[in-house]
Amino acid sequence: MENFQLQTYLTTAPLGDEAKYNLKTIFHTLSDARKIEILWNWPKYLDMLLKIEQKWKEERDKNIAETLQKIENIISDGLERDRQKNKELAKKMEQQQEDILAAEQYDQQKKNEDFQKKLREIQQVWHTASVKTNPIFDPLWNLLLLITFSVLLTNTQVIIQSLIG
Repeated sequence: MENFQLQTYLTTAPLGDEAKYNLKTIFHTLSDARKIEILWNWPKYLDMLLKIEQKWKEERDKNIAETLQKIENIISDGLERDRQKNKELAKKMEQQQEDILAAEQYDQQKKNEDFQKKLREIQQVWHTASVKTNPIFDPLWNLLLLITFSVLLTNTQVIIQSLIG
């Protein structure tokens, strides 16, 4: 009779299946006097069980919310670190590009200076060779001028391309 009455109470109780199963299991281990006392005061015990279950659900929900917040914080921190790392990498790459461009410009300037120096040496040798003919009509002089302008034009194009590119 007591088991039937407990079964009736549990069927109508707004408890979860797991809680109902646990109550049946515990109920069978109690003394007969305790069983009768629980059945006679069922509304009081049911109210206590519902309060405990509600409190447990609230704590569980709170823990879930806190856990989700911590996960979101970890993800946000990770994304921020990635953004910072990408920003630093972009800055480093930009600095490397500037260094490469500066090195190329320096190298081109050095080549230009070396070429100008060699040209002055050739002109000095040419001038001091005491050539009696007019240099404008000398084929070697014309070839030297053509090579000079060609090299200067090429160097100018390389400098412009390195500044643009």
